[in-house]
Amino acid sequence: MNTLTLRRPRLRSLIAFAVLAFSMASMYLQSTIISSLISLDAADDSNTRKVQRRRLIHVVSPFVAKNDTSLFAPLSDEQFSMLVSIRNAQRDFNNTTTMTNASSFDSVLVVCAILSDEYDTLHDVLAPYCQRISTLSRHTGTEYPKLLPNTKLTFLQDIVDAGTSCVEHNDEDFYLMLTNADICLTSNFFTELSQDLARSNRTALSINRKVLPKSELNISSSVIDKQSTPHSAAQKVWQQAHDLIDRGEYKTHGGYDCFIMHAAVVKSFNFGSQFVGYPFWGTNIDFALHIMAKGYKNVRSKGTSWGTYHLGNDNNWMPSNMLNPDDGMMTEWKGFRNEDLAYLAFCPVMGYPPQDRITLQNAINCGKWFRPLANDTSQKVPAFVNDGHASVYLKRFAKHLNFTSEGLPIVRWKRKSNPKMRQNWIQKWG
Repeated sequence: MNTLTLRRPRLRSLIAFAVLAFSMASMYLQSTIISSLISLDAADDSNTRKVQRRRLIHVVSPFVAKNDTSLFAPLSDEQFSMLVSIRNAQRDFNNTTTMTNASSFDSVLVVCAILSDEYDTLHDVLAPYCQRISTLSRHTGTEYPKLLPNTKLTFLQDIVDAGTSCVEHNDEDFYLMLTNADICLTSNFFTELSQDLARSNRTALSINRKVLPKSELNISSSVIDKQSTPHSAAQKVWQQAHDLIDRGEYKTHGGYDCFIMHAAVVKSFNFGSQFVGYPFWGTNIDFALHIMAKGYKNVRSKGTSWGTYHLGNDNNWMPSNMLNPDDGMMTEWKGFRNEDLAYLAFCPVMGYPPQDRITLQNAINCGKWFRPLANDTSQKVPAFVNDGHASVYLKRFAKHLNFTSEGLPIVRWKRKSNPKMRQNWIQKWG
């Protein structure tokens, strides 16, 4: 018998077994490597979740200053000072901040929302300060051509939309910040704000400004210098302003002109037809945030080393004899339709009867913003609450808002008017 013939089947079996064993070992090794890589990726994802990149979008709405022929034209000195202060605060933030658990955002995007018919005049002036320049197609003059033909005040919702239009697709984790066009920031503003939001876990914040005495700023001397540019002059004003703040030489202001909101809050309510520059938009937003934003707080700049400030006091718009004006001061009411004036009864933050038609129109818009859209008076959900967010409002509103038997809203905080007073004003001057 041939021995080689007997051994060949056994040899083939051994070879097949070796091949199978090698294949199984390779598969096991490959599986182990893949599992290790997945574990590493999971760990990386976990670390990413712990320190997540988040952006703050700061929106301002500069405008061409009428009849301003100074060095700062086409802007005013307040607006140019605002731009310089924002850029300085942004640079300070970029130089000192890395995204950690002690900070709530790691980058700041400055958006300037301007009227489309002022784009050519303002673009080159704003470009060094604004990372985005958005145009707004409407203003009070286009929307109220008969009542407010010579005005160009921008609508708050349009300014907000200019900011959210910069959000990357599906990004629902950002902060939106709104300030008036003449509100300046301290150099450490963004750094301190990021840390404050992280410590407090707030979803919204508003900041009242410091009021600096304009007589102490020597703005004219900065402008007279023949070597001055608008930026260098505003930079000198910025330094003088910080010197005053360091010495505590400022007063406080009770108005609202700086708001910071998380994306979830921005999506929960709308800003209606309210426009900036005239009452009562700031008080309204403050009120809405008390209800719609978890942990919302109003911070007084006086008690902080950071915050916002304004050059001079602009309270000269306050009407004289506010609660009991003479009939001769209320003639502007006759230019409005009674059905529009009826909305005034729904504006609970209106502390006095407006004497000028611009404030009166904004007060009417306030009433439209507060008035419930649904006929179901048992719900009483105001028009400012967006679809899908009524449950948040209904859970929290009772602490801040009440209603009369006619369904008219009453703010539980101390105010200088009530629904009956507002109805009397309509009957008397409408």
